[in-house]
Amino acid sequence: MPPCPRVGFTLVELSIVLVIIGLIIGGVLVGRDLIHASEIRAQISQFEKLSTAVKTFKLKYELLPGDMTFLQARQFGFTNSGGGAGDGNSNGLINDLNGAMPIGALIWEPYLFFIQLSDASLIEGKYRLVSNHFYIGEQFPPAKIGRGGIIAFSLSTGKLAYFFGLNVSLDSDIHFSAISTAGVITPYDASTLDLKMDDGIPTSGRVRSATVTASVPAYDVSDGACSKASTSSYNVTSSSIACRLIVTAD
Repeated sequence: MPPCPRVGFTLVELSIVLVIIGLIIGGVLVGRDLIHASEIRAQISQFEKLSTAVKTFKLKYELLPGDMTFLQARQFGFTNSGGGAGDGNSNGLINDLNGAMPIGALIWEPYLFFIQLSDASLIEGKYRLVSNHFYIGEQFPPAKIGRGGIIAFSLSTGKLAYFFGLNVSLDSDIHFSAISTAGVITPYDASTLDLKMDDGIPTSGRVRSATVTASVPAYDVSDGACSKASTSSYNVTSSSIACRLIVTAD
């Protein structure tokens, strides 16, 4: 009997297969980059929409959302906390009656900020008052990128800012129990957002690397996992989820 012919791929066939595999891998990588770029754009757009919403609210009601007194809020039909201590005091700041930022409990003016913006139909979603708990999507908007939420508060200068670093405890309700020291985005994403919205430097401008001091958001002025204050740069080579940001309202 004649020997059976050997069956195999020719070099041309192997080359075609390798090209196809390369195209598939390249397409997947490009698609992933496009998705990530769209998430970055969505996050920037979220801050821009918040800025527009707050300006519109102030123009119409001459007060910040959350800062209205009990009587003022009731007059406009907005959600309020019943006139208790720490309720809006109409002082132009997002804090409590004593000028503190009670972020560990996430209550009072920061708690009402997005609820009243929602009452005025100036932001997407419906935020509502629920006693003694704080949820992503119910009182605080989820960020468009990463795994955190956003709160509004006033800096010591009186300027309104957003803390993009509210982490969630992963229980069944995704409940905000307090401010966590854990990060919400990678240094690369933080750097990208900073560069597109500001100057790309974590220690200057309206977008800065943040930390938590005594349960209060603060600018990060030390060398850490997210950024190095000594060189004014983000640790972009790190893939760890280590960053939080403070974004000053424009």
